[in-house]
Amino acid sequence: MAAQNFASVVGQQSVKNLLLGAVQRNHVSHALHFVGPEGSGNLSLALAFAAYLLCNQPGEHDACGSCPSCIKMASLQHPDLHFLFPVVKPDTNKSVEVFMAEWRKMLLTNPLFTYKDWMQVIADENKTGIISVHLAQEIQQKVNMKSFEGGYRIALIWMPETMKPPAANKLLKVIEEPPAKTLFLLVGNSRDTLLPTILSRLQTVKVPPLADNEVETVLRDKMGAAPEKARHIALMSAGNLRDALLHMQEEGGQEDFVALFGDWFRACYKKSDGVNRIALSDRFSDLKREGQKSFLAFSLKMLRQCMLVANGREDLLTVDGNARKLVVNLAKAIPVQAMPQMAKAIDEAIYHIERNAHGKITFVDLSIQIKNLFWNS
Repeated sequence: MAAQNFASVVGQQSVKNLLLGAVQRNHVSHALHFVGPEGSGNLSLALAFAAYLLCNQPGEHDACGSCPSCIKMASLQHPDLHFLFPVVKPDTNKSVEVFMAEWRKMLLTNPLFTYKDWMQVIADENKTGIISVHLAQEIQQKVNMKSFEGGYRIALIWMPETMKPPAANKLLKVIEEPPAKTLFLLVGNSRDTLLPTILSRLQTVKVPPLADNEVETVLRDKMGAAPEKARHIALMSAGNLRDALLHMQEEGGQEDFVALFGDWFRACYKKSDGVNRIALSDRFSDLKREGQKSFLAFSLKMLRQCMLVANGREDLLTVDGNARKLVVNLAKAIPVQAMPQMAKAIDEAIYHIERNAHGKITFVDLSIQIKNLFWNS
C-alpha cells in the first residue's frame, strides 16, 4: 500500500511548507481549495495533508507513517476521512459508497488521474459526471456524525466544479459553519465555475505545474529513462507529470512537440501557407484528445518563454537545446503586443478541447487567430 504523506508527493515544496506552517501556527482554515492543473499533484497534496492532520504521532515535516491512523490512510480506509466525487446519471441518487472500491483503487494505483480517467472507470469518457444534491446531502450527514477516533473529521471533495447550484447550496451552510474539528478539502482544476458564495468561504491553495527538472528527475530516477529522453519528455509535458508518465509508456510514434510547435508557428507566420496549416491540423488531430491538450499546454509554455526573451530576460529561460533556439528565433518574429493575446487564444482552445470540442476544427480556428495576430498587431 502506498503511504499518504508529503514525502511521496513530487515537488511542490512551497505548498507543503505553507500547509505545515498553518498546522504549526494552529491557523488551519476549515475549508481549503487545492487548485492546480492536471498532473500537478493537487489531489496527492490534499491526501498528504489529511494524513498529517489525522496522524497520531506527526513529525515536524510529515506524518509518521506507522501509527494506526497512518496505516488506515495507506489503504484510504480511515473512518474520519470522507470522500465526495462526481458520478454519472442515473447513479447520482446512489450512495458514494457504491463507487468506493473503484475510487480507492484509482487513487492508490494512479493518484494523478483526471476527470476523464474517472469517467472511463465508472462509465465512459463522453459521459458527464456531476456531484448531485443527493451526494452533497450524504457528505453533509457524514461530517455531522461524531468523529470515530476523536480527532478531525475531513471531507475531501474532488472536482467541486462539477457541483450544480442545488448541490453547492446544500453544502454552503455546513462549509460556512462546520461542526467542531471538521475540515473540508476541495480539490479541483479551476475556481471559475464554483458559486461565489462557496468561493468566499474557501482559502485557496494554489498548486502550480511541476518544474521541468522535477518531472525529469522522476522519469530518470524512478522510470529508468535516459537523461536526454527524460529531459525531452519533461519539456513536452509542461509540468504535467501524468502526461510525462504516459509519454514514457508509449512505444515510439510520439509526436515531437518542439518540431510541431515550430512548424505550426512558421505556418501561421506565412500569410499564404493555408495548405500547410490544414496539414498541421491533421497532425494535431492524430494526437487524440489528451495529446491535443498536452501539445497546447506545451505551446503555451513555449510562448511564455518567448515573452521572457522579448522582455530581455533570456537568462530566465527554462528550456534548452532545439527548444531554446526555437524560442529565441520566434521571439524576434512575434509582435510583443500579440504574445498575451496568442496565449489567451491557446488557453481558450484548451478549455474547448477539455469540453469535447472537435480537435481539428479547434486547431484550424486557433491557427487563423494566431496568423491574424502575427500580422494585425
